[in-house]
Amino acid sequence: LFGAAGADLIGIVYAPLVLMLNLICIAVLARWGQARAANWRAMLAQIIANPLILACAAALAVKAAGVSNLGPIGQSLGLLGQAAMPMALITVGAGLDFAALRADWTKIAAASILKLLAAPLAIGVSAALFGVSPAATAVAVGVGATPTAAAGYTLAREMGGDARLMAAIITATTLASFITMPLAIALALRFASP
Repeated sequence: LFGAAGADLIGIVYAPLVLMLNLICIAVLARWGQARAANWRAMLAQIIANPLILACAAALAVKAAGVSNLGPIGQSLGLLGQAAMPMALITVGAGLDFAALRADWTKIAAASILKLLAAPLAIGVSAALFGVSPAATAVAVGVGATPTAAAGYTLAREMGGDARLMAAIITATTLASFITMPLAIALALRFASP
């Protein structure tokens, strides 16, 4: 949407966001999921051993080491990365139960409203208050308006959360975001423009 500059801005936003959100989600599930970590030490052990955190740490280490070309290893990892989202969506689809959409509709609606409406609104207002450029505001709002990450289902399933509810939230926010995300970006561009 915004060319190379937009891609750079998205990278700047997502780099810390992915790690931070994974840390928060894993900490919450470590404390209140199936394992019920009794203290900070047990919670920290689950966070450190989590594959998502290990992957983020490995990526940061590779970046800090200045490695940019891994040759065939990089190409193989690139192919795996391209397959990750379709596989995650297939996993969510396999876990989806449309009865859960009806049974837990208040939770799903609340999560969808917070994720697809409240989050982009809060980001847009914050960007306006801090005088962020129109393009950066639109990118930030667009990132805030993305649907719930499919990795949330895997986390919930593996750590003893409510995977059925998570699959329903991911499905609902993904479907609704086809409408809400373009609207959020368009509104951000309109109101952020001088």
